[in-house]
Amino acid sequence: ITIELKNIEPESRNIEYKIINLLGEIIFIESAIAPASEYVRTLSTDKLISGIYFLSATSGCESYNKKIVVIK
Repeated sequence: ITIELKNIEPESRNIEYKIINLLGEIIFIESAIAPASEYVRTLSTDKLISGIYFLSATSGCESYNKKIVVIK
């Protein structure tokens, strides 16, 4: 999974992203500070079992959500 955020405002460079399962449990959470107006982070799905997950990324007052399907 690659998280790519563009045009990040200087006051919104604190980024939090998490992977949540269908039960609403947070499987992974991480915070970072984007060093510039663009931010790219790659997450491995190796430790996830097959199933449906949601990726949530928050930067400032903006949130992005994406459904992820893992098939092994």
